[in-house]
Amino acid sequence: MSDRLYLLIPLGCAWLYASGALLMKVAQHRGVGALRITVLANVATALGFLFYYPWERGLVIPDPWWPVAAAGVTFALGQMLTILAFSRGRVSVATPALGTKALLVTLLVWAFLDQDLSWAVWLAAVAMVVGLAVLVGRKPTGAGGEVVSVVLSLLAALAFASFDVLIRYWSVEGRLGFGVVAPYGIAIATLLSLPIAAFDRTPLRGAVPTKAWRSLVPGVALNGLQSMIFIWFIGDFGLPAQGNIVYGSRGIWGVVLVWVLGRWFGQVERFHTPGLLVRRLVGATLMTVGVALVFLKG
Repeated sequence: MSDRLYLLIPLGCAWLYASGALLMKVAQHRGVGALRITVLANVATALGFLFYYPWERGLVIPDPWWPVAAAGVTFALGQMLTILAFSRGRVSVATPALGTKALLVTLLVWAFLDQDLSWAVWLAAVAMVVGLAVLVGRKPTGAGGEVVSVVLSLLAALAFASFDVLIRYWSVEGRLGFGVVAPYGIAIATLLSLPIAAFDRTPLRGAVPTKAWRSLVPGVALNGLQSMIFIWFIGDFGLPAQGNIVYGSRGIWGVVLVWVLGRWFGQVERFHTPGLLVRRLVGATLMTVGVALVFLKG
């Protein structure tokens, strides 16, 4: 395990993601639109990537351009599909489908990258997906739109998985390098996501209530920070499959933070029944097994 301590990086990113998500959810409950939060989080990430070295080296121009554009489009597409998935169905249905990203990344790495994957990585990817489904899933009531929501979520997961594989290939094996493909790709994704704000029909004046700033700013900052670190991990270490499996533990961290800090944050979420608590513990255990497999055998 000592030779895999670098996996602590995506594990830390998972904790930062869960912390930022909880803070941003608090901001949403205090009156900030979810679409505006998404755009602000994108802008924060793009600003963070300004510190990478293409600009320090004199604004290096990508050659070829298409991988950078493809990375930006896939990232923006993933976000738009996620928003559509949540708008068409329940979060409890869409989230497990989005969690298939760990398995989809593993499949894409196997199909397109020259990287050997051990049996432990495959088993861990499956354990993460099943664990997440148990963690947040519930028996759907009603019909119809849930199928559309699941399809949109799966497409979003595929788009995000494609982004990770593009970043890995053009950072490690391609000619561009991480310091070019990631900053430009994120900048393009941010520009493409700006129109999302147009779908938020709340008035611009007073869009962020005063009481929401204290949770919105640190939430967006944490989200941007973890995005930068995780994307850097994929580009620098070149391990999108293993990284995404460990990063999937954000589902566990989310449950832990809600459990421990939910009351302090105004009871944004609570465990209403013993059955719900047991199900989440079972899901968290499966996900923990997946993370442990990657650390020990991946």
